[in-house]
Amino acid sequence: MSDGHAPSPPAGWYAAPHAAGQLRYWDGWRWLDITPPPQPVAAPRAPLVGVEHRGNQVGRIALVAAIAGTIFACWPGWFLAGWILLPAAFVLGIVAVALPGRRRGNAVTAIVISIIGTIAGFSVFFSTVFDGFGDTGLERVRSEAPLEGAPPSRSHHLEIIPLFVDW
Repeated sequence: MSDGHAPSPPAGWYAAPHAAGQLRYWDGWRWLDITPPPQPVAAPRAPLVGVEHRGNQVGRIALVAAIAGTIFACWPGWFLAGWILLPAAFVLGIVAVALPGRRRGNAVTAIVISIIGTIAGFSVFFSTVFDGFGDTGLERVRSEAPLEGAPPSRSHHLEIIPLFVDW
C-alpha cells in the first residue's frame, strides 16, 4: 500500500536545483551542504606506438615494385620486366591493405600506380608495335618531280621500288 507520496530518489549526487553546474548530495530525505570530492584529472594519453600505426613493409615493397614496373613497362625492350612487376605490385598492394593495424597509404598508392603503369605500359607497347607496321619494308613509294628545263610531263607518276628481291 502506498501513503500517497511519491517515492524519493535514492541517495547520491545530483545536480543542485538552485545552482546550475554544481552537485549536491541527497541522502534520501534531505539535501546536504557538502561538495563532491575533486575528480582526478585524466592524464593525456600518449599515442600507442607499435600498435595502431605500425609501418607496412609489404606496402613499401608493393610501392617500389609498382614504380619500377611502371618504368620498365614504358621502356621499349623492357616490357616483360614491367609486366612481371606490375601484377606482383598489385597483388602485394591488396595484401598490404588487408593487414590489420598497419598503415595503408603506401599500399593504396601501389595499387593505383600499378593500374596506371599497366595502362601506360600497354599504350607504349602497342604504339611501338604499330610504329613498326607503319613502313612494312616491302616497298617504298617515290615521287619523281620533273627536272628543270625538261618538257612538262603529262603527269607525275609514282614508282614502286621493291626493297626485297626474291632470288
